[in-house]
Amino acid sequence: MVKADPQILCFYRPIRFFYAHPCGTPSPALHQNEHVFPGASRLSNIRQLKAFQAVMVSGTQTRAAEKLRLTQPAVSSLIDSLEEELGFKLFDRVKGRLLPTREASYFYDYVSGVLASLTNLDQIARDIRESNTGGLRIAANPSMSLGFLPKVCARFQNDHPEVDVELSTRSSTKVLELLATQQFDIGFAEMPRGQSLIEVERLRFRCVCMVRQDDPLAGRDVLRPADFDGRRFVSVHQEHSTTARLNELWAEAGVQPKIKVVTQLFWTASLFVAEGAGIALVDPLTAIEFLHRGLVAIPFEPEVYVEMGIVFPTSRPKSLPTLKFSQYVREQLQVSSNELRRQLRRDPGPMLEISGLGAS
Repeated sequence: MVKADPQILCFYRPIRFFYAHPCGTPSPALHQNEHVFPGASRLSNIRQLKAFQAVMVSGTQTRAAEKLRLTQPAVSSLIDSLEEELGFKLFDRVKGRLLPTREASYFYDYVSGVLASLTNLDQIARDIRESNTGGLRIAANPSMSLGFLPKVCARFQNDHPEVDVELSTRSSTKVLELLATQQFDIGFAEMPRGQSLIEVERLRFRCVCMVRQDDPLAGRDVLRPADFDGRRFVSVHQEHSTTARLNELWAEAGVQPKIKVVTQLFWTASLFVAEGAGIALVDPLTAIEFLHRGLVAIPFEPEVYVEMGIVFPTSRPKSLPTLKFSQYVREQLQVSSNELRRQLRRDPGPMLEISGLGAS
């Protein structure tokens, strides 16, 4: 990450502040010598300073002019005007040559620092413009942070290595609290309702069934409630929206799965399935992480959805890294959704809907 040199602050003050300490505190000793620059009360422009630096480095106005792609009279004029503003001579003309005065040598050290800092400012501005600097604090529930977001963060940091990323895994309730109090730049949580201190971009995922490859149901194109009658089922907690919807479907179909395991997370439910504890219904982002762990994803009908949200604090302007990262998230969501569809025996159609804010 490029950092600004404190000396750059001197450039925006009268020339006498070139004597300031690099940390910004003027030196008492230098104050005593301010009479050396009696006329230094106006701001010299960058072209004058660059011309002065070029002459000091090259030794002649002709070579300085070539370096700056200016005419020799133009360089001479810039030096003359700088000397007039400063109130002292920068060069003695001896036998057609320019010899730096003692004051010029002293002045040159500060000018070099200022011009170097201006170059740094160009890089800093470029980094900010291209989201290559700063920090990004992300709070996410486990469904997003255990598999999906690490991929996005890695890709984002490969492209923007100077941005520091922090990813905190919290419950959806805690994520919303952290975003509402402006402690994080962006969050991911199950769909919040009635929150006035956050902005939400809605994500709607179609859930799929996860079964082991050696399960008799693994070869099916689609699973329906009747397929679960008497089968062991790994459920997420009763307060979850998908559990409430499944209970309705079980009742309508008159079936009764054997629910022997209840867990908090889709991720944990998939781990139980991998260990032979039963079947589970999970979100597609979790499903895709387990396709290479001996599990098979199968569409479920009627559709069951889980709603999530990309969350931003309302009272905090979105930084460029935040906006860029949210774009990476949307792109990866589409990639992951399409990848899962290709893995299914029968394409069920879109697995993801995005609406609001930056949705496209």
